[in-house]
Amino acid sequence: MQSRIATLLLVAMMVVALLLAGRWQGADRSPAPSPLQAASPENAQAAVATPLEMPEPRRLDTLRRSTESQAVEETQAAPTPADLDDALWEKLQKPISVSFTDTPLTEVTAYFADAIDTQILLDLRALEDAAIPKDLPITIELSNLPAEAVLDVLLRQHDLDYRLHSGALIVTTAEVAAFLTKVRTYPVADLVGHDYELLDELVETVNLAIAPDAWSDNGGPGQITTFDRTLVITQTDKIHREIQQLLRQLRAAQHAAGAKP
Repeated sequence: MQSRIATLLLVAMMVVALLLAGRWQGADRSPAPSPLQAASPENAQAAVATPLEMPEPRRLDTLRRSTESQAVEETQAAPTPADLDDALWEKLQKPISVSFTDTPLTEVTAYFADAIDTQILLDLRALEDAAIPKDLPITIELSNLPAEAVLDVLLRQHDLDYRLHSGALIVTTAEVAAFLTKVRTYPVADLVGHDYELLDELVETVNLAIAPDAWSDNGGPGQITTFDRTLVITQTDKIHREIQQLLRQLRAAQHAAGAKP
């Protein structure tokens, strides 16, 4: 009987111990938030990132148009190498006067660069290959002539010439300049209309009127082909310049005669 009572007391003590242990652990855990607490504005602001503020559709369209307009303006404003060369040809028409006596070539080119406001470089490799020093003494005196004509006279005396490169003028040897070609296109629909026989005549006129020896048929580097009503010409800078002048004269004559293709 006493052993049975002792057993019951032991079981009762174990139950009490388990209940006390459960209460102790529950005191350490934070109470779970109620549904109302979870949905409160403060908790929502802490849990959810602030959304990005998007522009209105009308503002987005304005920004897009502004960007496209700027891109078009930048494209239109960027001159091509041919545009830069044409601008340099215009500068070379400026009348200048020169008076040099045994002046080094480097100083002469510096004078021209300042006079026509452009960059002038020496093709040092070509000069070295031709045994022409960069300080070659230059003696010349000319007054009130286009810079282009002055350069031609000055450089020809020493078997030199020049070429254009993206708006810069490069002094080189005449031999090198004679074979440095560029491809340029010349729309001539206003001169020939839809008459392709007249287009062929124009090609022949260019070949015969401008430096005949400079075309491939006669051993030169130049070539001329047609695409639709456009001349596609491979030639040196100076001959391109002469072609431009010839076409300008033909257009002036056509306008003066009141001719219509």
